[in-house]
Amino acid sequence: MAQLTDEQMEQVRQWCAEGADLASIQDKLISEFEIKLTYLDTRMLLADLGTTAGKSEKEQDRETARAKEAEAEKAKKEVQDDLDTQTGPPENNPDDLSGLPTGGKASVSISKVTPPGMIVAGQVTFSDGKSSEWYLDQMGRLGMNPKDPEYKPSEADLVAFQKELQQVLKQQGF
Repeated sequence: MAQLTDEQMEQVRQWCAEGADLASIQDKLISEFEIKLTYLDTRMLLADLGTTAGKSEKEQDRETARAKEAEAEKAKKEVQDDLDTQTGPPENNPDDLSGLPTGGKASVSISKVTPPGMIVAGQVTFSDGKSSEWYLDQMGRLGMNPKDPEYKPSEADLVAFQKELQQVLKQQGF
């Protein structure tokens, strides 16, 4: 392995402090000091200097993706916990739909492909034959995107939709 001067070692430490990844450090060693090291030799050099390289864009992207997946799993678990532990008198339980209009009808399905930022999504068809997309986002908020922006389902249909959605989600393990 090549011997670096004190000034060169200090420069390598500076690059690490600035967040340079291993490949960048290798490139800078070649371009600035004409020292060519293998990936492993560069890692060993950094270990000897008591410093670490920054993360490459790929590593940062992977970490960001892992964090988003963990956040989605946490939100999904919170929704499931909420569905499993809703108790108390009806006025304190938003899932208790008794006392609301009945007689509505809704057919709910879950999409095979989940849109970005959503825990789950799907389609609902109401008693009048009109349909809408629905989604549950990572914050646990339920939303709808009707195909006709002017369409407003009846309250009875909305209640039926919520009941049917709860059943479908429970069957799917949510």
